[in-house]
Amino acid sequence: MFSKPIFFQNRLLEAIRSVSHLLTPDEKRRNTHGPHLMYTWTDTAGDAYPSTLAGVFPDIAINHAQYGNMGLDPDIKLNDCYATYLV
Repeated sequence: MFSKPIFFQNRLLEAIRSVSHLLTPDEKRRNTHGPHLMYTWTDTAGDAYPSTLAGVFPDIAINHAQYGNMGLDPDIKLNDCYATYLV
């Protein structure tokens, strides 16, 4: 996997700034940096996963995902945007 800076980063950030005041406190909290998680498949079904947009997306009744903390690459600049490609 490798990361490449987005070409129009300044335009993207300006567009985000123009509407960020419309976000709820919970949406603002979700848009902050947190732990990097890696989700993988497991044969064992886990608990149901509630929808983050009830009424728009259904709950996930059968959940086969498990996750672990990946840590943060020390070379990543937290205020830069990156497009990530799997190779």
